[in-house]
Amino acid sequence: MSLKTFEVALPSFDKLPEGVDLTGWGEPLLNPYLPTFIESLDHVTFTTNGHLLDSRWADRIVTNNVGAVAFSIDASHGETYLFIHGRGDSDMIWRNVAGLRKARDFFEAKEPVISLHFLMMKCNIKELPEFVERAADAGADEAVAKHIAIFARPGQEKEALFTGYFDNVQPDVALRDDMLAMAAERATEAGIALRLIGSNVAKPTAGCFGAAPSRPFVAADGYVSPCCVLAHEVPRLSPAGKSHPAPTLFFGNLHESPLETIWRIPEYESFRKALLNGEPPPQCRYCLGASSVTIGIEG
Repeated sequence: MSLKTFEVALPSFDKLPEGVDLTGWGEPLLNPYLPTFIESLDHVTFTTNGHLLDSRWADRIVTNNVGAVAFSIDASHGETYLFIHGRGDSDMIWRNVAGLRKARDFFEAKEPVISLHFLMMKCNIKELPEFVERAADAGADEAVAKHIAIFARPGQEKEALFTGYFDNVQPDVALRDDMLAMAAERATEAGIALRLIGSNVAKPTAGCFGAAPSRPFVAADGYVSPCCVLAHEVPRLSPAGKSHPAPTLFFGNLHESPLETIWRIPEYESFRKALLNGEPPPQCRYCLGASSVTIGIEG
């Protein structure tokens, strides 16, 4: 997002009671204007891959209005991290997590909440208990385990560990449940919170994992969409494992209308009501964001 677009959006952002999450579809720390964004808002959160969060960023984050930072890591071992993400230095990420906690302690601050996220997949599920331990050692406040539910291409459904959606995927549920139970034990022993988001069985439910009924998504160019998925043409997989083209959906642009006006457009209101009624609009077909896998709370 450019500084110009942010300045146009700021009057609307300032009115949002829950604050603003500065996560788009990329790495927030790559935005040269992020310090201005953080300093201009009363309460912000964001998700990062953690590579760029060095001591300078840590100090800036702790001394400004950042309420929570989520690190997307998904693995305890470096080899698994590379398998999942393709590139990167997971050891650097773990050091940066510890560095953020060190900065928070130095300034005697309570925020940001440090949250480490783990997408449960066939390739990494055995590392979940160790992931929880490493999160505690690094000084994180919580480890978050959730199912992988956004798919880009056929074949990725084989990594899914939930049931009830794909026709030809039979995950090792016994192994999954054993690892979850072990991770819970390790969390208790290490004194760290372990949050499990979503149920293990996919079924339609009211709402949306991206909070589309209650929060809009503003793209980098100012266009307003219900969620990040509908703003970025993310392909979906049908129960048969076939890829389906991703639609995009926008209801206006902040350069032309304030967010409050766009939010009240009848078509936008109808879209949100459909989600709340458990009847996802056609644009949400095959999206697991409206499934219990992503928004059910198991523990």
